[in-house]
Amino acid sequence: FEGENGFNNLDSDEKILSFFKTNFSDALDLMPDLVKTFNDNPTGALATIKCYPWQANGRFLLVGDAAHAVVPFYGQGMNASFEDCLVLDDCINENEGDWEAIFKAYEQKRKKDADAIGDLAEENFYEMSAHTADPIFAKKRVLERKMEETFPDYYSKYSMVTFNPSISYSEAMIRGRKQDELLLGICRGKEDVESINLEEVLKQVKGIEV
Repeated sequence: FEGENGFNNLDSDEKILSFFKTNFSDALDLMPDLVKTFNDNPTGALATIKCYPWQANGRFLLVGDAAHAVVPFYGQGMNASFEDCLVLDDCINENEGDWEAIFKAYEQKRKKDADAIGDLAEENFYEMSAHTADPIFAKKRVLERKMEETFPDYYSKYSMVTFNPSISYSEAMIRGRKQDELLLGICRGKEDVESINLEEVLKQVKGIEV
């Protein structure tokens, strides 16, 4: 928000255009109404919300972003809210008519997964912004793609979260972190990914305990 490249310095049409020409020149031609759009839309802030409790004596309940808003770097905000509905529905069926028990069961079941997707989304931002230029990280991404292309039952951390509904957010976070650490260690000792034995990698991945 502040500083040499902060929003506080983009206070004229000329400065806005100059900033985008310097930093996003390849995208400038795709935004013919850039200055007007920039000026018409207020600067917003991304936020992660972690709070507890989510309910009060069976009378009030927080669901979705009200309980666990997340930054958008996993694209899971809406999906997490839909999962809330499924968990709440299960709790209603298990504790029919007892709303205090329903709400308590819901928040206890859902809290750890809501916190996990918030942490995962922030981690993914830092990976995209800070690690993509790291040669070891780049090798790991190549290795992950080769593993997913070769073994249908292999999931990278990102794929566990995004494409595997049988794994909860909290389990995906724990397993994914351990898997990332394993793959980075393997890649550090290799000149290139082609020399890595994929069968051996899969064996080590399956040996990870959560």
